[in-house]
Amino acid sequence: MLLDSYTWEATNTTARYDVPVITYQVTGTDPDSQAPPPINGTLQLGVEDGIIYAYDLKLDADERPYRYTYSVQPAPFPKHECVDTACDLAANCTDSRSK
Repeated sequence: MLLDSYTWEATNTTARYDVPVITYQVTGTDPDSQAPPPINGTLQLGVEDGIIYAYDLKLDADERPYRYTYSVQPAPFPKHECVDTACDLAANCTDSRSK
């Protein structure tokens, strides 16, 4: 695996949407790896309770930049007639007690 070929050091921790994100900086090549030496590389990993929510890997080595990304995003709200009706009713609803 690409990540196993290199050594990484954690340099920062932040949170995005309440998910902890750890930033790693590449520090070298694993001695048993045949991978080219890294020029520059960062990995941002969003993990909580063992679930990977997002990562962003950028690695420059052997004159070929690599970039891999993954993120979990919310699904769009469904478009159904019943949803439109509920929205219309909510917008037009008046409460007789509010007079």
